[in-house]
Amino acid sequence: MSLVLATGNKIKIAEATEIANKFDVEFDAQQIDLVEIQNHDPIKVIKAKVRAAYELIKKPLIVHDSSWEIPEINGFPGVYMYDIAEYFAPNDWLKLMKNRKDRTIKLCQTIAYFDGQDEKIFQSESIGKFVDASRGNSGNSIDKTVSFSTDGRTLAECHDDAGLVVRDKNMQVWTDFFKWYSKAIKEGV
Repeated sequence: MSLVLATGNKIKIAEATEIANKFDVEFDAQQIDLVEIQNHDPIKVIKAKVRAAYELIKKPLIVHDSSWEIPEINGFPGVYMYDIAEYFAPNDWLKLMKNRKDRTIKLCQTIAYFDGQDEKIFQSESIGKFVDASRGNSGNSIDKTVSFSTDGRTLAECHDDAGLVVRDKNMQVWTDFFKWYSKAIKEGV
């Protein structure tokens, strides 16, 4: 049975493909339009997404999602980052974080797998920091104001330079999933 990655996001597809190839796993990417439930818990959101996607295509699939939490602001914006980043300009993020003692942000990458019976969740977390000035051209407003790199480049600058955003950080969740999936296929699970 063919595995489906439910996304049209080119970066997610490229990251997943790179790691899947290391484990000799093939998948098809398919954009599936879903209505995402509203909930502060990223696990509840992704579980609902993977099951809703499965109901539409009836094939084993994975869904990838991100949750962003700013500890200094009680975990804001959480699972709502995608929408908030569309409303906020880079300077809005910088104003929000101005004079904050803790300028960290946590990026939680989550992959959910569902085949109609079995459901598995994989997560990895990365800690970044808000920079003092907007930099870079790629991505949305948060990408221009947050750094996860050791050299202080923003996500946008990393994407401008390398083509994939926070590669090492994002790749762990893909590695964890495809390692498990490859083993599960070989064992007939």
